[in-house]
Amino acid sequence: MKLEVVTAPSSEPITLAEAKLHLRVDFSTDDDLITSLIEASRRRCEAAIGQAFVTTVFDWYLDRWPSTERGAYYPRITIPVAPVASVASITYYDSTNTLQTWSSTEYDVSTGSPGRIGVGFGYVVPNVYSRLDAFKIRFTAGYGSASAVPANIKAAIKADLTNLYENRGDDGGEPSPTVSALLWGSYHGSKYA
Repeated sequence: MKLEVVTAPSSEPITLAEAKLHLRVDFSTDDDLITSLIEASRRRCEAAIGQAFVTTVFDWYLDRWPSTERGAYYPRITIPVAPVASVASITYYDSTNTLQTWSSTEYDVSTGSPGRIGVGFGYVVPNVYSRLDAFKIRFTAGYGSASAVPANIKAAIKADLTNLYENRGDDGGEPSPTVSALLWGSYHGSKYA
């Protein structure tokens, strides 16, 4: 399984001005550094809870549809990033190794946190060629625009940003307990719930 960003967020959840105000920085010589740390903090916070904050399009590749020990396919799978806004398409390589698009009438999508895909009633998972990346699921996740990102997530990004800015040169480590506590409200409904 692998996950790739197709379309990155159009903006960060916090602006440079908001970050500088939080950091109490009133000069411009660190603007490039702070801008890069905003992105780094956002990515660290997203990874910590398995979410996308601002609308992002992903391709999720599976070598095969998950199955039980007896070989029967699971009727539904959980998408690894929340909150899911939509599933655009599912493509697969059929038994002749030809790329096909799975008809959206044959599967159901549950958006939100967590997002799920289920095989529609009366349908089965397509037979696929034995290969890497046999399935590709393109989906969109995130709260929407930066203004829609919950306040606790913005506060977590600012707290993590402060740590990265003030401790430059350190390895960064895991997000602090403060950051984790701020993100806790977003854990519910994520892949870790």
